[in-house]
Amino acid sequence: MSGLLANDVTSGFTRCFLRSCPDETLAPVRGRITGKIPPWLRGYLLRNGPGILNVGPDCYSHVFDGLAMLQKFAIEEDGVSFQSKFVRSEAYKKNMRANRIVVNEFGTVGHADPCATVFERISSFFAPRFTDNTLVNVMPIGDEYYAMTETPYLHRIDPATLNTLSHFNLSDVVAVNSATAHPLIDPTDGTTYNVGSSKSGYVVVQFPAGASAVHKARLVATIPPRSKLHPSYIHSFGLTENYIVVLEQSLSLNVLKALVAPFRSMPYIDCLEFDHNQPVSFHIVDKKTGERIERRYVSETFLVFHHINAYEKDNHVVVDLCAHRNASILTALYTDPSKRTTRPLYAEPRRYVLPLDIGGCGKSLVRLLNTSATAVLSKDGTVYLHHEDLRPRGSSFSCEVPRLNDLFVGKSYRFFYVVAEGASGTTLTKIDVEVKTCETYAMEGWVPTEPIFVPRPGASTEDDGVVLSAFLNNADERLVTLVILDGERFQEVAKVEFVTASNIPATFHGCFGASQ
Repeated sequence: MSGLLANDVTSGFTRCFLRSCPDETLAPVRGRITGKIPPWLRGYLLRNGPGILNVGPDCYSHVFDGLAMLQKFAIEEDGVSFQSKFVRSEAYKKNMRANRIVVNEFGTVGHADPCATVFERISSFFAPRFTDNTLVNVMPIGDEYYAMTETPYLHRIDPATLNTLSHFNLSDVVAVNSATAHPLIDPTDGTTYNVGSSKSGYVVVQFPAGASAVHKARLVATIPPRSKLHPSYIHSFGLTENYIVVLEQSLSLNVLKALVAPFRSMPYIDCLEFDHNQPVSFHIVDKKTGERIERRYVSETFLVFHHINAYEKDNHVVVDLCAHRNASILTALYTDPSKRTTRPLYAEPRRYVLPLDIGGCGKSLVRLLNTSATAVLSKDGTVYLHHEDLRPRGSSFSCEVPRLNDLFVGKSYRFFYVVAEGASGTTLTKIDVEVKTCETYAMEGWVPTEPIFVPRPGASTEDDGVVLSAFLNNADERLVTLVILDGERFQEVAKVEFVTASNIPATFHGCFGASQ
């Protein structure tokens, strides 16, 4: 159970991440179908997120710490089934063997491993301790599927069985200390890009399409940080036809704190600092040559976890993202209600427009039509950006985990899909950025998770397809419903209800893999 206090008013979306699931669902559970699943929709929806929050007598302190659990919804001609399985990371194995939390995570400091030798304990105390608990995302890199987090470690996954096939350390191939869990696949050629950090700064990593892609990774660009003692926290980035867009945001890592953290039993989260006076810097890097546009683009302070999309138009770079005004989302995800803020999900969808042609000072350089975003050149050569709100006029809902039709990544687009929270509760929401309208879908007593858009084969329009989302029941943690919405009308096409033997926790991110 989640251990929530009776008077806890945490949002429904966040509450579902506070469940602890002690058991896997290894045998496929068949679901009860209502409606008609499109005959072309065949494959599997893969999800990844925190599964175990309690190990023996210990409890993880933060939602970002739980041991990774994969979930799979297999959509086949004869029905739909559900399975789940823990990622067999070293963190999982060590914790299970010790029956305690012995591996450090984002917000939790592990105990000394009672199964370790004296030499192993001394070595682990002085060595960098990156967890390989890959709980954030699962997606293909090349022709293989990987579970990933924000450390250099990845786990290759068999999507058919959910078995953990192998462990991979990206730093064995390229010089990185960390990498985001949100690689982007260029839809034009299948090349995958990611952003990480190294001793020299932020780095752009490229993976070719095809087999063994992770073993063929190479660095294509390095971006020097504004401060080596306070490098920015980077969770995602933007990709356009020609560029990678990296935001150096107001949340940074205090390196000096991180250096002494092992000696003070300090978790990683306590080394992060949000500077309300530090503007966000936008870096634009040519993804082919690695050259960086030297112009300085800055905006007001904010925190971004998830980019929506980015694209080029008429010599401008458009960057859409979900922006938090501060870092309270981090404390909102503590598992202890006494430490947790109660309204965590306040992120607004924004558009920033970066002109590549720079004119005179004092007026907006943005020449695009149908946008209120501005970019003003100052006398020192800095371009100051002001965002456009992508919500319909008068709307005040917050939203997160944005997704779109992946065929439109890096291209001009019209629609994206989010989990939104507002006066009407927690909903799946489709936002039209062109005409500023939105459509919503909700099930009373249920909470949606990240929407995944699946285009219909042969589709000629952007929203011709379906949106998939796993809904979790507020009252019974053993219930999960796979909802299938028409992408254009945003109305229910079908849903599949499952009852499992164990709790079903929420997941962060995932992907859809079509049957071959």
